[in-house]
Amino acid sequence: MGSIHHQAFREAVEAAGHSIYFTNEHGVIEYVNPAFESITGYSKAEAVGQTPRILKSGEHDEQFYEELWETITSGEVWRSELINTRKSGEQYVVDQTIAPVTGETGAITGFVSVNVDITDQKEWEQELKRERDRLDEFANIVSHDLQTPLAVIQGRAEIAQQEGDSEHVDAIQTAADRMERIIDDVLWLAREGRDIGSVESVRLQDVIDSAWTLVGDGIDQAELRYENDPQSLPTIEADHDRLRQLLENLFRNAIEHGGDDVTVTIGVIGDGFYVEDDGPGIPDSRRDEVFTAGYSTGDKGTGFGLSIVKQVAEGHGWSVRVTDGSNGGARLEITGIHSIEEERSQSTD
Repeated sequence: MGSIHHQAFREAVEAAGHSIYFTNEHGVIEYVNPAFESITGYSKAEAVGQTPRILKSGEHDEQFYEELWETITSGEVWRSELINTRKSGEQYVVDQTIAPVTGETGAITGFVSVNVDITDQKEWEQELKRERDRLDEFANIVSHDLQTPLAVIQGRAEIAQQEGDSEHVDAIQTAADRMERIIDDVLWLAREGRDIGSVESVRLQDVIDSAWTLVGDGIDQAELRYENDPQSLPTIEADHDRLRQLLENLFRNAIEHGGDDVTVTIGVIGDGFYVEDDGPGIPDSRRDEVFTAGYSTGDKGTGFGLSIVKQVAEGHGWSVRVTDGSNGGARLEITGIHSIEEERSQSTD
């Protein structure tokens, strides 16, 4: 391939943190940078004169390498993840790009290969996959092993209520209903809570009203009020269903802690909104705990509500925090939300 002519270019390659090597048109290594030496374990003297096959791991078949060679010899850039082997025999993973180098006549005179070591990233991805698989398995167990007997309990309790009014049956029905909510929350966190779906233009007031109707149904004494004109609530980019899930859980949390006669207030703050109740509030010492899955201070909630709120908020890139309400209750603030009107005004500035 010849010598590297430009000193600045050579210094940049020498200093690069990624493994870089040059070969001639036959694929024989003519140069390796220091990062190549430290990552592969092969010194410059050991690598020069060899081909990149010294790094071959055996994890890829011959067709893989044939396609690589056909791509670069045709003048195209080749990029792929590749499992290589260090001199020690230890495998590692690189994001490899190989580009042909042409001379004055346009003929290929060699190739340059840049290799980004992504071993840690791939190990993290594998661990994340294992965690997700375990979570899915757990969700399946919850779904299959708990929902079936729960349905039996609910069915029998309903029959018992029809045959005779008993406070014990009412207690069973209440507990069964709570179990059903816990199961639904756990399954949501395990299966759906990881990602936010497609976002759309959403009128915040519409979603708030919809969520309150679902949660407040049958709780006549609970009241929803707006601190400001509801029309002042922004139109935002959000996953409609996930946003409604967030609001439903905020409202359930307020009713759980504030009681069936709670007043819930919605207000606008800077780059977001707040949901405030007039219940007993949440002590400073426990405000970090409330977002932990399973945390609950009452016998009505599932303990997963605010964990769902946090996941949905962070999935949108928003922040959520607990603070004091004006009436001594709990106030949860969702911030980091940019209204569509703001985005339009910024784009025209």
